[in-house]
Amino acid sequence: MQKKKLRSLRRITQVACTGLVAVSVWAPSGWAGAESDSVTVNVSSGTGEASGVLSVPLDSLSEETKLKIAAGEIPMPGAVAPDPALAQFSKEQAVEKVKELFPVLKDTASAERVDLGINNTYPQPENQMIWDIQWRYEKDNTVYGFTTQVDAMNGDLINAYLNLPDVADQAYYPPKLTREQALEAAKAFISEAAPSISLQDLKEQDVNYFGSTGESLFGPVQYGFYFQVMKSGIPTADYVNVSIDGNGNTVHFSKTLEHYVYPSAVPSISQSEALKIFADELSLELNYIPLYKDGELTRWILGYRPAEAATYPIDAHTGKRFSYQGEDVVTSPPVYTEVPATAKRFQPRTVQAEMTAEEAVALVQATVDFPDGRKLSYSTLNTDYSDPGRKVWRLYWEGDGSNSTSAVFPSQTVAEVDARTGEILEFSLEQYVQDGQQETPAPPAGAVKLTPETAKQKAYEFLNLLTPNASRDYRLVEQEGSTPYTISGAGYKYTFVRFFNGIPLSNAQVSVSFDLYGRLQNYSVGRNPGIDGIAILPSDAKLSKEEAAQAYLDKYTVELQYSSTGGHYVDNTYVKQQIRLAYTLKTKDPGEDYKVLNAVSGQWSTVYGNSNTSSTDALPSDIKGHWAEQELSALIEFGVITPDESGQVKPDAEITVGEWLTMMAASVTRYYKDYGGYYGMEEPKSIAGVEPESLYYDAVKFAAERDWIDRGGTLNMDAELTREQLAVMLASIVKYDKFAAFLTEDQSLSQFGDKSSIGSKGEVALAVKLGLLKGQNGQFNPKGHVTKAEAAAVIMNLVKLQGRIDQPISM
Repeated sequence: MQKKKLRSLRRITQVACTGLVAVSVWAPSGWAGAESDSVTVNVSSGTGEASGVLSVPLDSLSEETKLKIAAGEIPMPGAVAPDPALAQFSKEQAVEKVKELFPVLKDTASAERVDLGINNTYPQPENQMIWDIQWRYEKDNTVYGFTTQVDAMNGDLINAYLNLPDVADQAYYPPKLTREQALEAAKAFISEAAPSISLQDLKEQDVNYFGSTGESLFGPVQYGFYFQVMKSGIPTADYVNVSIDGNGNTVHFSKTLEHYVYPSAVPSISQSEALKIFADELSLELNYIPLYKDGELTRWILGYRPAEAATYPIDAHTGKRFSYQGEDVVTSPPVYTEVPATAKRFQPRTVQAEMTAEEAVALVQATVDFPDGRKLSYSTLNTDYSDPGRKVWRLYWEGDGSNSTSAVFPSQTVAEVDARTGEILEFSLEQYVQDGQQETPAPPAGAVKLTPETAKQKAYEFLNLLTPNASRDYRLVEQEGSTPYTISGAGYKYTFVRFFNGIPLSNAQVSVSFDLYGRLQNYSVGRNPGIDGIAILPSDAKLSKEEAAQAYLDKYTVELQYSSTGGHYVDNTYVKQQIRLAYTLKTKDPGEDYKVLNAVSGQWSTVYGNSNTSSTDALPSDIKGHWAEQELSALIEFGVITPDESGQVKPDAEITVGEWLTMMAASVTRYYKDYGGYYGMEEPKSIAGVEPESLYYDAVKFAAERDWIDRGGTLNMDAELTREQLAVMLASIVKYDKFAAFLTEDQSLSQFGDKSSIGSKGEVALAVKLGLLKGQNGQFNPKGHVTKAEAAAVIMNLVKLQGRIDQPISM
């Protein structure tokens, strides 16, 4: 029974959707979903400035802890058990409502467990009047487990994600519903699922990273819709997220769990007054700024960006700015102080071989004061999530429970160590805390509490000890009117920014916090691969700061909305959530978010770009009127191909083998590079003669895992793709490569005058019979090269084959 519960835990998919939060317009926020062998907990980010979601490996916890989590036997920290007598919507009604909303569950699923309250997230939501329903679903000797949540006060569905074989498991193209029809289906479902919400108060948001019709061309089509709930015409912190499949089934639904109390919608200061505050307090910094596309660093630029405090919301009643923690802040420019060198400095390893787990553990334990009773519970060597060229040890120590700061998770210390250099990249002495109320260990004998002055010196010592070239590359960043104390007042926290040529680097910070006696609590290094590219950048801006300021004032405005802050842990202290009426910074053109001003060219550059930003309303000029315009447009829409910097696709350009495999992999999932998971990634090895350093390695690996290519063969990625090569790969993609051997004398080949020159006759016949390839003026032309437009047409022909052949193409 315990093992079954643990399997059920592993199947739970946690989807976390952010509400309207006070975040910078240069750092996108949205929703994140993951399904893995992990426990999902809500935590603060490494900088302590935004809430987020952390998936903790189940293997890092003891078997006893895992089983207790799976069984729901341990209460959350500080939890007060909700009173069922207060529920206005019974658990029987909640179960029946879910079955009515999802008819597939009526006769085939059972509610295995129904609890009042949420006991599997951290921190625990304030609203505990929620029916948490654990479902069991069986089909074809397979058991599926999933969770739904229903509000015990008003009967609203809170969350449901049906990853079941009977729901949207058939792939075909085109879908039965258009996006417009799916939108109407989504609204109709919302009316039934959450009657407390009026459809008149919903405002659909254009969120690119949801995708237009799911994540890929292959597999079941899904339309994602994200709505913001309005109050008196003002955006609130409430949201509704719905996914509808191509058949019209709802496969995912989530809405705000908390019952927020909103202040008056009437501001005390006008928008024009708020705009003046923004203009008067606009402080620009010259930075080296990294630009990303599809999550990968593409290049650095020298640019102007506002100081962080200048982007904070303005309270619509007081006119004061406030931070992500809800604290009123001073908007003075940051002050940078040089870091003195100290006696002990970081010394990188000189051994070329990677560290062993034992060496990494010994290094951390020799550097940091560990609490008594901590034992290593988990270690793994993986590729760094932000730098594929670096390997890191991820280490977890678990306490014996006697000094546990959390009733759900045991005392746990975590660290990440560069396996080559021995640099500690992340450290957290207490991963889980109970509302910041843990008892501070007794101070060392003879220890004296630090003052702000001696604490700053201690921060310098930690930076020099843990960070390479600390005094050369980093500056302490402070702000007038701020204090170095952590939120709880139980320690100190300092932030250091990396510099180059006297200019700060965006997103390259080191954060260090320690208790009042100087014992390290948290340490985090902002990681930026490709930092060497900064050396070729200019250090002199051609655009003046005044010109840059005017450009920002022309581009941005402020918008009245309800802003949510807090609701997460910072420095081991829970920050209570607040809702304020505020003016927040917005671009006048919504499509221009996440851009910074290039200080050399004077042009705006997108910081966080993705391939799925084009639409058929603005097609590249070189595909308009092209015979493959429709096919190429679909591939652009789904991020399979991207116009170049001049906005062109070059549809008639001949493609290479590597480009074809990349297009095909991206058609199955735009996230093909991430396949293999965050944990447990193997050492990359040569595949089909393609080395890990190759630009096409990820696509080749993806193709080999699906048997599209021969892993043990040799492929020339830079060779131009021939029509016969394409036919051979297509036979493997549709899983009929063995069957193709029976088609070597098929009549379909008789139409080609060059039949005798075709080497792979069976594969060519198969491709022709399936409508994937056609002849060219009575010839097949096996040695002819394939253009991008022809490859697009083949991919779309494959898409239309879904549901009409025996095997799913995307597997």
